[in-house]
Amino acid sequence: MDFEYEIGGKKYIQKSLVWGQVKQMRIIVSRIKFGSNFEPVDMMDLLGDNVPSFCAIVLREEGQNLVDKNLEVLTVEFEEKLDIGTSVKVLEDFFVCNPIDLISKSLLGLGEMVGVIVRARTKIQSIGQSAPLPEGTSQNAMQ
Repeated sequence: MDFEYEIGGKKYIQKSLVWGQVKQMRIIVSRIKFGSNFEPVDMMDLLGDNVPSFCAIVLREEGQNLVDKNLEVLTVEFEEKLDIGTSVKVLEDFFVCNPIDLISKSLLGLGEMVGVIVRARTKIQSIGQSAPLPEGTSQNAMQ
């Protein structure tokens, strides 16, 4: 799935990450400390001043090859022209383009973020398991 944005009068596209972008992304992600309660919506706060750099990595100008991007120039341009609303949309769409399980494995290996995901899934599963059974249903019937 592709997403389109207009920034500073130019059209930019976001697609699933390719390995070159993953390599660039590792530099930014290595500076982030993921807490145990990480949610994708927390990315804006976690990235802080790195939001324009993040967007420079994940976005490409329409018709441009990724290898032709100048990240430093694009980061400066985004610092001047990328509004907060579009930044949030880019971050939200990032998790649609790139499932979080794949992101964590490719960016951090088996690091902190995988542990966060495992804990979050465990919490979700425990909530689902503690839900009341439908009336007239025994524990044995559920198994």
